[in-house]
Amino acid sequence: MKKYLTLILVAVSFLSHSQDGFETLDDAAFSIKYPGTWELNQSGQMGMSFALFSPVKFDGDQFRENVNLVVQDISSYNMDLTDFVNLSKNQIKTMIQDGNILESEGTEDYQKIIYTGTMGQFKLMFKQHYWINGSNAYILTFTAEQSEYDNYAEISRQIMDSFLLK
Repeated sequence: MKKYLTLILVAVSFLSHSQDGFETLDDAAFSIKYPGTWELNQSGQMGMSFALFSPVKFDGDQFRENVNLVVQDISSYNMDLTDFVNLSKNQIKTMIQDGNILESEGTEDYQKIIYTGTMGQFKLMFKQHYWINGSNAYILTFTAEQSEYDNYAEISRQIMDSFLLK
């Protein structure tokens, strides 16, 4: 019995520490948790509500993996989530060099798309989550170099799964 209790305590300790070091960005419209080692940028550049940047891996590291949120007002358009996602897929294929959609799945309330493409010198992989809430479309994006994508799979999942609309 003592052996099982020890295992349970170790498991509970591990689970409770898996979120240690996480910060929370709490906005009027949403909240998200992210590692305290990641840099938060709320400057609004390129229409982003925020961007989170991974730590620099080494001197000369030219690309920092990141998670960002873009909120688009779609009140002028008669669009539901399906329409918005279809428009986004068309833009991926036409506006991203070598844009290739690898996965697309979701429900009537939420959609996820994973795709690859080239931007400048970087071969990138993107994971996007889409929601429509009221007159706004929310696009949460994780971007990584294709060669680094799997190394960030778990932390990007934790960050993106923590995103909540209010």
